[in-house]
Amino acid sequence: MNTARKISILCACGLICAAAQADIYTEAKTMGAMVMETWISGAKKREEAQLPGLGKTVTIIRLDKGVRWDLDVSHQAYTEKTLAMPPLPQNTMKNLNAHNSLPPDKTSCTPLVKQMPEPKVIAGLNTVGYQMGCSEKPDQGVVVWFAPSSQPAAAQLKKETQDFGLAYFKAMNKNQPAKKWEATQADMEAMSKVLKSGRFRALAKNFPQGFMMGMETLQGDQGVMMLEIVGVTTTPNDPALFEIPVGYTKTAYLNTGFPGTGALDPEAMKKLQKQIKDLMKSSQPQ
Repeated sequence: MNTARKISILCACGLICAAAQADIYTEAKTMGAMVMETWISGAKKREEAQLPGLGKTVTIIRLDKGVRWDLDVSHQAYTEKTLAMPPLPQNTMKNLNAHNSLPPDKTSCTPLVKQMPEPKVIAGLNTVGYQMGCSEKPDQGVVVWFAPSSQPAAAQLKKETQDFGLAYFKAMNKNQPAKKWEATQADMEAMSKVLKSGRFRALAKNFPQGFMMGMETLQGDQGVMMLEIVGVTTTPNDPALFEIPVGYTKTAYLNTGFPGTGALDPEAMKKLQKQIKDLMKSSQPQ
């Protein structure tokens, strides 16, 4: 497992591993083109994504009902999927445990976490940037911008996002036997210890705290903003956002071609793959 992968795992753990319900909303732009909006109200979440050339996809997750709804706005249709996974086979955990430890890192990389000299205001919140990568290649890596939790809005954004992520993980695994659930938690704790040991001890100790507001890649003296939060609110969300609109029909699959929307339309999926490939190509530094 390379260094970039380990850093990404640390970022993921920061999003889902943290310990009065409050509402949050964020609007983000990825690669300067895709617009993503997220609403969270306790056990309810709504996500919308707008990709140029492919339109809008809408997903509603209801932990209180144990379901996920994917909406096709243009055809007024939706699919429903149960969140809880079926019980894992008896030998699944045994196989997972066999791969629980990280292999030796064969790359020459000394983890680097360096605070950027200048702060930045993103979506009205003060943020601090941290360069993450390898000391051997200081002109490469990523810069991640965090809004410190000392700001009430940032603290609320972080807490509600983390609380929902943990509740979602539990909802997906509710059908697992108690012993398997305990084993899964033990595996997560073991992985966390591995990531905080050895050469990555300093990285984990100095890992920035707060709500992530942006991420840009570094390649020489050029940078590409891969993700940026452009709007946030912490006011109550409209309850109707988390319901199936009147007039929508339940169907077996949607015609959007976006991943996660039930059975995918093959032609729409090909169109999506080409769009993403072209978008990735155009976002690379010249």
